[in-house]
Amino acid sequence: MRPTRIREKEMKKEVRNGTIHLTSEKSAKFINAATALLAMQAIEFLAANMGYSTHSSIYLPHKRIELSIHFEGANLPQLPPGYKYSWRDITSHTYYSEYDKQETRVRVIDYYFEY
Repeated sequence: MRPTRIREKEMKKEVRNGTIHLTSEKSAKFINAATALLAMQAIEFLAANMGYSTHSSIYLPHKRIELSIHFEGANLPQLPPGYKYSWRDITSHTYYSEYDKQETRVRVIDYYFEY
């Protein structure tokens, strides 16, 4: 039986300045900026509708299209089949929250769309 979803290969783990990074392997680039933008907007729309906080950064002169999704706990936002990106980086670090008066963990998935 064929799997319906291709599993991502092993992600590389690093700790830089107290932040844990899990970085995926790079896949194929998009054919142009327009297709990369459409792919980024599709993922951002999906994540926003799931209730996640999102932030996109687009600067075409430097060929930069990025999307950050903030999440809590161990539950990563799951993308349905067909949603594409060039690579992703999952980061996790702690900080002291003055609001909660305790240490809080911040988790972010950054999607990169290269073309």
